[in-house]
Amino acid sequence: MSEELPEHVSVNRCYWDGLADQWVAAGERHWASEAAWGTWSIPNQDAELLPDKMSGLRAIELGCGTGYVSAWMVRRGAHVVAIDNSQRQLDTCSRLQDEHDLHFETIHGNAETVPYPDAHFDFAISEYGAAIWADPYQWIPEAARLLCAGGQLVFLSNSPDPIALCSTGWLRYDAPTGTSLLRHAPPRLAQCRSRSGRHRIQSADFRMGIAL
Repeated sequence: MSEELPEHVSVNRCYWDGLADQWVAAGERHWASEAAWGTWSIPNQDAELLPDKMSGLRAIELGCGTGYVSAWMVRRGAHVVAIDNSQRQLDTCSRLQDEHDLHFETIHGNAETVPYPDAHFDFAISEYGAAIWADPYQWIPEAARLLCAGGQLVFLSNSPDPIALCSTGWLRYDAPTGTSLLRHAPPRLAQCRSRSGRHRIQSADFRMGIAL
């Protein structure tokens, strides 16, 4: 029996599976580098989205792509789980884990419904992944569910490119390839954090050069 997915999850899964080859080189470069963020590759010491030391922390990356952010966390001592909607991106991640002899659990799935129990993680991060491709009214409460008391959610997003707002609140973006894909309109953070009062939420938009 095939898995039934929400429209935006299914559309974006097909899109990112088709685009995966174009992200291999970037993934290889990031795996071999130190943590840096956004369009301008701001070093982590200047934009501290990851703690320098994560020894013993249970961390999850929501929308990991080729997994380099997860690799950065493992090198800091974290126990990491990474989930992504694209199996082909995860295939690249698996190869790079072997090449770097650095391993962590990966899940092919939707960051809006993560197969882990409540209060399991200390730290959650999304670098563009779930932060711009998942429904914020689903994935942010899901991240809150996954985090233990005092846990931290960090996410990096960017401002939308030329796109048309659908009546549902989704942004339909017509890619140069002719593919139509779905991203959610950036919500007011306060509207998404009603279930997250016991956690810290940190977001940043480096495309605009603004830390929120």
